[in-house]
Amino acid sequence: MRFPQRFSKAVLAAAVLSASMISGAAAAIVPPASTGASPVADRPSRIPEGEPTCGAAQAWVQANKERLPTDYDSIVEHSMVYRRAIFAALPAESKAQFWRNHLRQYRQDRPELSTGQHAVLDHALSLLDREDLYAAPTPGADVSRELDSLKNAAVREFGRDEARSIVATLGPPEQVSPAAEPADEKKPLCTCSIRDDWCTGGTSCRNTGQYECDAQPGCGTLGAYTCTGQCGYNLSAGIDRQHAIAIRGDGFSSGSTLPAQESADPPLARAAANVGHSVI
Repeated sequence: MRFPQRFSKAVLAAAVLSASMISGAAAAIVPPASTGASPVADRPSRIPEGEPTCGAAQAWVQANKERLPTDYDSIVEHSMVYRRAIFAALPAESKAQFWRNHLRQYRQDRPELSTGQHAVLDHALSLLDREDLYAAPTPGADVSRELDSLKNAAVREFGRDEARSIVATLGPPEQVSPAAEPADEKKPLCTCSIRDDWCTGGTSCRNTGQYECDAQPGCGTLGAYTCTGQCGYNLSAGIDRQHAIAIRGDGFSSGSTLPAQESADPPLARAAANVGHSVI
């Protein structure tokens, strides 16, 4: 049976329109070809498992130097060992911005701060605007005077421990024992500044004997000084090396105790009670 010509043309037009619509819909759901690198490729590689060491942190930073975290929240997700290595590799403005965020977060979380305490935070923020703050591994005389003034004011208004967490700790503090580097690790990196010593728990910043270390940037007030030592005990001041190791908690016999006369001595008793904190 033959259909009228006009009917055949109508059927053909409808078929063409239907095919066109189907083709357009299919094209709409096909994603365009990627023109940029995957976001995953821009992320740093995973940090090795196990106890973080200075050597491992340095190696990780070198392997990821083109994609290191630069914002405050991403940096403080890491352990203190990795924070210090990351901070040391940042450009000056990124270092200053890290501390600005740290200080502003501290202020925001503590609406009860006194006028004097607010003044300390304002002083620190004003110092971070100085272009010469991170211009050299060790600040010049003028900057050092300002940093010393800030440190003294912070200790006066907050107390030494709280002041350390505000102006001399890279983000939230870690209350951990200072772990010894593995025996096969090369000379460890320094973690405190002899010039601007913030060590605690009866320790001081030193670089002799078992505390010898290699310098790196990022210690002291606002991380402006070169790290030149490690927090450790004065082993010649009435306490022998074995007892110092036992107190410091780096793997010596956990059953070791101080002799009675040493336990009664207030500085040594405090050293036994206050295991060293991670400071910069």
